[in-house]
Amino acid sequence: MRSKTIYILLICLLILPSLLFAKRMHIEYPDKIRVGDIEYKAVYEMGKLLQKAYIEARNIKSNEIIWKKKIYQIIINPLMEHDIQWVMITNLKKYGMKLLIYDEKERSFILDLDSLNVKKIRTRLSKVKILDKNFKEIKILKSADELEQFTLAWEQKEKLENKHIHTIYRIAGWDYKIDLIDLKAKTSDRWLYNEKGYCRILSKQKRPIYQIKEVEKFNNLILKP
Repeated sequence: MRSKTIYILLICLLILPSLLFAKRMHIEYPDKIRVGDIEYKAVYEMGKLLQKAYIEARNIKSNEIIWKKKIYQIIINPLMEHDIQWVMITNLKKYGMKLLIYDEKERSFILDLDSLNVKKIRTRLSKVKILDKNFKEIKILKSADELEQFTLAWEQKEKLENKHIHTIYRIAGWDYKIDLIDLKAKTSDRWLYNEKGYCRILSKQKRPIYQIKEVEKFNNLILKP
């Protein structure tokens, strides 16, 4: 029995280094996005202690770099093989002047191509359910394209100042409910929504009110069959 235990320990000691110091076979880059003469692509800086991921905009005709924006960085453990700690960008999608960025950790980011502001998306939605005031189901968003369009609009909603909230509470009719469902995290949030673009999380207490920026476009997405 003791010899068997020693044998198993020896096997584990032989396998462990290969797990800790395994090599990444190759780096896969997402498809570049081209709009006119501008090309957007993922680029990296691989340092000893940091890996930095960027989006680079390049003029195709002149080959000139227009700008390069850092999206995230990863702290590297120097005691382990560097390449197995890298986190690569897996996909890029463009909606208007917004770029959606996904990485290997299943995180997602929004890059505003005008301001170059980067925002990390906190929740990766599995589906969005829209109900009327009588809890009748109106629509379910579940395709990748629908969820991406919803996420872009939802993440850019603006929090209203306190001086406006009391007025909106008096005049706003919350005719719709929006359920944000993340099946992987097993979470669901219910929001109240008004066709004028006002929304707030469902609560007995007065909570902050937000407003969607492009209301007509958003209403078409969530309310039209």
